[in-house]
Amino acid sequence: MDQSNPSNPRKRIKINHDVTPLTPSADVLRPAPDVMQSNTFFQSAQGVNISGNPNFHNQYNVTNVYGGGIDGLQYLNGFISVDAQFDSSAQDPDRQCHPGTRQNVLKRLRDWFDNPNPTERISWLYGPAGAGKSAIAQTIARSYTRPKAAASFFFFRSDVNRNDGNRLFTTLGYQLAFSLPEIKDHIAHSLSERPDLPSTNIETQFNQFLVRPFHVLSDDASQQLAPAVHIIKEIVKKYQGLAPVIIIDGVDECSNEDLQRRFLKVIGDAVADDRFPLRFLIVSRPEVHIEQTIRRFQTPYCFAKTQLEIVLNIKPPKTMSPFAVLDQLFLEILRRVPDQDFLKRYLVVLTARISVSNDYSDLHQDDAILMHVSEQELHANLRRMRSLLKFEPVVDIHHRSFLDFLHDSSR
Repeated sequence: MDQSNPSNPRKRIKINHDVTPLTPSADVLRPAPDVMQSNTFFQSAQGVNISGNPNFHNQYNVTNVYGGGIDGLQYLNGFISVDAQFDSSAQDPDRQCHPGTRQNVLKRLRDWFDNPNPTERISWLYGPAGAGKSAIAQTIARSYTRPKAAASFFFFRSDVNRNDGNRLFTTLGYQLAFSLPEIKDHIAHSLSERPDLPSTNIETQFNQFLVRPFHVLSDDASQQLAPAVHIIKEIVKKYQGLAPVIIIDGVDECSNEDLQRRFLKVIGDAVADDRFPLRFLIVSRPEVHIEQTIRRFQTPYCFAKTQLEIVLNIKPPKTMSPFAVLDQLFLEILRRVPDQDFLKRYLVVLTARISVSNDYSDLHQDDAILMHVSEQELHANLRRMRSLLKFEPVVDIHHRSFLDFLHDSSR
């Protein structure tokens, strides 16, 4: 299909910036394939007499069972992060939007979720540190049930089970197997054929767990003479109409930047295919490498950006300083800057410039001179500070709270 055809809404991407233990159980222990096929084929049949030496061939099983009757999902054991799911016990139940807050952005995201004919395949919710992105993502996730909100992964840098990008697609694939049951056996089959899939690279995992099941369904639906083709067509039609959403929160909390780029890239490549019905809500800070990767989705597709502003409603425990949570967030971001000496010197320049006057349209031009670097080098050295600093039209702080933090020596 011609990707340049503007009348084809499935070919456009719009990006909006606005397990239980995996042990075999009753639902995964099934009869061997040959037994199940024969029982299913003649279910409820009466007065059937089969003689001679017939051969039975089931050319298309709507419910296949592989691995000698044991569901192949068992091979995911040890490779998924149960805690990364939005409704896991590890998630903070209070990390949601307070009633009556964030109504505009929540409405925008819900409208996108509810649109039966979406033209936007990826929605990027981004904002600086402390903007409440995760609270919004949690609120949206809790607003929908499966299969609409088909799967989720909430990264968390300080948890080794939730900061590993290699667990992303195994965890999402496991959830999809139960949210979208018609693809469960395709995922199980892949695992039975290759039990080592959970330890392969993320590109292979994404293809086998998220892409290939839908491609197989779509390809089989196009074979007019295939048995049960009408059932397969209904399945494909259902998922295309449903357009399930996967929520990935805190991309920048993944401990490996290269993995961040790679899993964003495979997602961007996949949504350009009509046979792939999944959509993605991507939530992150506006880190340079993330924005650069997402910008590559632009051509030849259309996308728009919406940025969150900071709204402070942090409630730390009573035994902590009222700024403890926020300060820890600031410190974590500051530590990520490779050249700490350069950062410290520049923050002195920045705070001095801001304190001199609010009208510093000309003074900002001296930043690079005072730092003895070019304007381009200045921005490059500060690239990891985008969660705290904005760069257009001039380098400035996102929120006054960061300036207060810099001025207060007790923090």
